[in-house]
Amino acid sequence: MTICNLLLPEAFVMVGIHELSRALRLRKALRRRVPGWETFSLKQSFVVWKGLLYNNNNNNNNNKETSEKIYPEDMLRLAANGRLSFANYPADSEIKDRDKRDWTLKLLAISQTLYMTAAYAFCGFITTVVCFRCPQDIHAPFAVEVAQPAENRAHHTSDQSSEAEIVAVQPDNQVEAARPENLVNAEQQQETPARLMFRKAWS
Repeated sequence: MTICNLLLPEAFVMVGIHELSRALRLRKALRRRVPGWETFSLKQSFVVWKGLLYNNNNNNNNNKETSEKIYPEDMLRLAANGRLSFANYPADSEIKDRDKRDWTLKLLAISQTLYMTAAYAFCGFITTVVCFRCPQDIHAPFAVEVAQPAENRAHHTSDQSSEAEIVAVQPDNQVEAARPENLVNAEQQQETPARLMFRKAWS
């Protein structure tokens, strides 16, 4: 139970609240309805709900194998009929003597509560401080323009200036000769006499 309490504290909180409510109802009913049970304590009520109360009418020394367990629904009936007196019911001191692990479990529960509280508080504080300047709810990205490096811009500018200088130093007749139609005429002018005769023969 201790391991489950460490692993699932939320579930055992609900179980503890449920057991406490049942013990309170039983204590209230016995105190109000049955004379002589006005000092019936909450710890004594828990003994019934934990299934630790047995009928010892056969003097069998609290042997669970042969004794009859007394359930919470039987408590009111037995106490009201006088079959179970408060003087024969286990006192708080007897319950405390048999509950050797009572303080051990309580210390474990308190330590777990303090540890979990401190851990959650410390981690939450550190996370808040670290991410205080960090935007938390931005869904649309930002678009920015990135300039080229300085060496790339200088290389691109030098290439353009070199091409302009080459065109500028060429004579007008070379520029004119570089046109496609002039290149065709130049090829025709460079034909040899033999090629001209061959073309005339076939034309």
